[in-house]
Amino acid sequence: LFNESAWDLFTVENTRGGLPNPWVYAIEQDQHGNLWFATEGGLARFDGRQWQNWAHKDGLGASIEQLESAFGEDSIDPAATSNHHTEQKREQGLQDVSVAYNPNYIVALTVDSAGSVWAGTWGAGLARYDGKQWRNYTTDNGLPSNHVFSLYIDDRQRLWVGTSKGLARAESGLDSFSMVEHELATTSIFAMANDLAKGLWVGGYGGVSHVTV
Repeated sequence: LFNESAWDLFTVENTRGGLPNPWVYAIEQDQHGNLWFATEGGLARFDGRQWQNWAHKDGLGASIEQLESAFGEDSIDPAATSNHHTEQKREQGLQDVSVAYNPNYIVALTVDSAGSVWAGTWGAGLARYDGKQWRNYTTDNGLPSNHVFSLYIDDRQRLWVGTSKGLARAESGLDSFSMVEHELATTSIFAMANDLAKGLWVGGYGGVSHVTV
């Protein structure tokens, strides 16, 4: 573990920006063996030889104009107290944004059985990339919040979305979501897992809940 020569290291610098940001929050592998990386600067893919990445300019995340009416108590700008977020916003041209919104900032990631990549963003909703184009989902589509902290696909291939204001599940056709009406230990959901009893474990800041599904 501590032998540096035993590792292949990948950075923003040695990938020439292929990995767009040094903060990596999640890694997933698709059915073709490609690795996907959720970063604070967008989504990256590595096929073993070449890197490719996507950001808001490519379609990742809903626009701030689309979301203005949805900003509320969970939208306090982190740059107000964090030098890191202040610098991040400056680097990404978001220095004039005074709420918790960064469409490039991916907190959660998963890949479904069809090969679509789902990315949960910091204030810009849930994004899906089907290999050709992006589709973005927000509170207008039934999500409890546009801050998506966790994603989980269960053994029935249902997509669950953990947000800053509760849990949602994708409805048939994946074009809308419904909030799960269940008393949870927390509404800020950062982790999910299924078990053999067909229940969903939901964890976050405040505790853990077991939801029968």
